[in-house]
Amino acid sequence: MSRSLEQMRPNQANGGGPSRCSPARIVLGAFCFAWSVEFLQLYHAHWIDVLRSTRLGRLVLGTSFNSPDLIAYVAGIALGALAECLYLNENQRADQKV
Repeated sequence: MSRSLEQMRPNQANGGGPSRCSPARIVLGAFCFAWSVEFLQLYHAHWIDVLRSTRLGRLVLGTSFNSPDLIAYVAGIALGALAECLYLNENQRADQKV
């Protein structure tokens, strides 16, 4: 897969390192992934239940749908996003002092 010249240029905002995804995009991706896995627990075809019968399948896919888990995902992802914003703001203030 070829990358455009614009994608290969270092990002000046983060010290010349590779460009970052926006925090909003990461949060959206985390919500989509977590909720997809939770709603996938409602699907009980034979092949996926065979996967769930393994230890790894149980850990990754879970075994039963539980709607309070969706609230826990929202709270956890929101706390992670808040921590990221606080960390980035602190680094920006530290960079401005230098």
